Amino acid sequence: AVYDEGLSVPAGPVELEWPNPTIFVDPTYIYDEVWVNNQAVQTVTINNTGEGTLAFSFPEWVTDGGSRAPLAYCTASGGCDEYIGTFQFGDLINNSSSCTQYGDYTSIVAEVEMGESYPVTLMNPSPWSSDIAAVWIDWNQNESFDDPGEQVTLTGSGGGATFTGTVTVPDDAEPGTTRMRVRIQYGGTLSPCGTTSFGEVEDYTLDVKAGGFIVAVTPASGTIPSGGSRNIAITWDATNFEPGFSYFEDLVVESNDLANPSVTITNEMFVFVPAQFAGTVTNALDHQPLNGVTVTAVKQDERSGTFQAMTNEEGHYTLFVDPGTYSISFEKLGFQTYIETGAVAPAGMVTTVDAELWEEAYPPAFVYAEVNADDTECVVTWTDGMGPYEIVYDDGSAENYAAWALPGNMNAVKFTPANYPVTVLGGK
Repeated sequence: AVYDEGLSVPAGPVELEWPNPTIFVDPTYIYDEVWVNNQAVQTVTINNTGEGTLAFSFPEWVTDGGSRAPLAYCTASGGCDEYIGTFQFGDLINNSSSCTQYGDYTSIVAEVEMGESYPVTLMNPSPWSSDIAAVWIDWNQNESFDDPGEQVTLTGSGGGATFTGTVTVPDDAEPGTTRMRVRIQYGGTLSPCGTTSFGEVEDYTLDVKAGGFIVAVTPASGTIPSGGSRNIAITWDATNFEPGFSYFEDLVVESNDLANPSVTITNEMFVFVPAQFAGTVTNALDHQPLNGVTVTAVKQDERSGTFQAMTNEEGHYTLFVDPGTYSISFEKLGFQTYIETGAVAPAGMVTTVDAELWEEAYPPAFVYAEVNADDTECVVTWTDGMGPYEIVYDDGSAENYAAWALPGNMNAVKFTPANYPVTVLGGK
């Protein structure tokens, strides 16, 4: 930095300041237990304890927001005859087409993970025994297919009718969208660029994701003023992870803190099989099923937790919970609450807990007694119960709904009870 006040005598002391933001991440180690095939969201806080604005980003999760210029690759095409009738990439791409010499299918995007392998199949409706084929992927996103490991030569069978191979995403592949090129040609030397007399070329898009259980980081970048903080949501996904084990993944956040430009957040996810409560709730008076009953399970041991479900039209409920011992309450308006204590839910098992609810007897709002003049009779008057009440009407058939949601219109919903008009005499 240069300060120049000219040739005159300085008017007074001059103060120059440089921003010096300081990053503090809390916590830098996260542990949680997640049900198999479920997701969980963790939160970390990034604090700026220094001077000036702190800029941070999680480089693996920052996208260009569509601002990156389109990738510029060499042109390629073929003169048809043999062609790519169908191209399959794992279960992510299955595209069939006629020969177009060059097919731009970059709008078809396949999401892949580092370290994972994907089978590739190319079907050629017009085969020749000298046909050859290959796939190229620009793993480092440098707009070239010439780097080591970016070509996968396919193996032909059926006299050139079918070509197969396997694409493995390198662990050091650049995250984000990149180009995949597929080519078939008659003899010669396979190259990702140029025109051949026979054959066809097709381009697709791969979206490379870092392998692991972290599937989202929000926000992935931002700024924090001096003395401020920002909460970061980290989403874990335990889908297809074997239960009974811990899994680790590091998450790196970078910033303009010169003394500490990157911080690593260690994530440990323990995957387990949940327990399950299930059962039926009925009316204790007539043993009919009760729908709309709120079922709440509160964990009673060292690791607290509350889980909730509601009964369906048949009075049945299903409630997934962490393994442990629970107190289960059954609540519905107009009925007495029932609580089941000491309900044990073993991991991976269904524990049946049924319940019967008695109707709630509401006291009258007031009672008035009047004795006659001869003191021979007392007239007692009282009101209905204080409630609350729930009026239930169901004619046993689907209702007729009609709605108009156009600008300027009113929305209408039409209900047509059976034997209309009807009189509701009471409810519960």
